Amino acid sequence: MGLMQVIPRYHGDKFDAANGESVLDPRTNIHVGARALKEYIRRGGTEIAGLQLYNGSLDDESNAYAHKVLLEKQRLQSAIRRRT
Repeated sequence: MGLMQVIPRYHGDKFDAANGESVLDPRTNIHVGARALKEYIRRGGTEIAGLQLYNGSLDDESNAYAHKVLLEKQRLQSAIRRRT
């Protein structure tokens, strides 16, 4: 759900619905997604493994999701460098 495609049943411990936090609130969603990704990178041992865990595709030996995300990260970093 939301920007980071958070699945609340897996990450309910990362936000406080009792205090009005909604997984669909952009700030909350990004915060929860970032915390989940950080946890997956720690568990996986590498950024690629963490991204594959986040996507639920650890068994994909091509690491297609991780490579797609890292390519987008590189594209965004290049755009920022061009603007500064």
